[in-house]
Amino acid sequence: MVFGVRSTRDNPLRTDERSLGTVRVDVVEVKGQQFMKKKLNSGLSGVKAEEEESTEEKQGQHASAPVSLYSHVTSIIKFNGLNFFDWYKQIRFHLGVLDLDLALLSEKPTSTTSASSDEDRSFYKAWERSNRLSLMFMRMIVVNNIKSTIKKTKDAKEFMKSVEKCSQLESADKSLAGTLMSILTNIKFDGSRTIHEHILEIMNLAVRLKTMEMEVNEKFLVTFILNSLPSEYGPFHMNYNTLKDKWNVHELQSMLIQEETLKD
Repeated sequence: MVFGVRSTRDNPLRTDERSLGTVRVDVVEVKGQQFMKKKLNSGLSGVKAEEEESTEEKQGQHASAPVSLYSHVTSIIKFNGLNFFDWYKQIRFHLGVLDLDLALLSEKPTSTTSASSDEDRSFYKAWERSNRLSLMFMRMIVVNNIKSTIKKTKDAKEFMKSVEKCSQLESADKSLAGTLMSILTNIKFDGSRTIHEHILEIMNLAVRLKTMEMEVNEKFLVTFILNSLPSEYGPFHMNYNTLKDKWNVHELQSMLIQEETLKD
């Protein structure tokens, strides 16, 4: 109070300014509190909304898992009994991308109990999901005539071992040979790769058949290659038929590569 009297004596307006200043500060502080309260409530609402969105997102991810599996299945070669290592590498890559390879990387954990920790429960749940979906995934990428020879199991890692073992079984040779011969006689060049790669695949099929004591005569191999070409190679095929001296596979490959270059 003494301070107020002294201020009045020095300057009659000073006390009023300070009083007004105090009022202004109080108003600002009150507004600030209101603002902070609104901000806090807004923040809590935002957190809640984010949590709900995150939950919906996770549910959406689980719901779309079968769709994702199917989209990956269509881009992987099917196991036919002779291509295990190529099949295995692709399976591991795609399951890794989908984050479903846990069951192939670790053994089945012990079942959880009431005494299990949250960490153990979480790991067991993740392993079960990985095992169920990866097993479904692998079964879809095996040719039908091989599936019956694979040991039935509910464990993804065991299924993988059975597939590897099946690739070495002599009992599968006949059905595999039939599959490879069917591929060889029906394969078509669709332009999705180079003619060199196309012919190389045909030659590889012939080599595989030879290891199963089913050697493909080179003349037949040349015929298979010519028959696999689309209609735009019709003139090339006709010119070949008029030749007196027929080409071997390597000569045909060389001429087709030149033809492909001219078409480009």
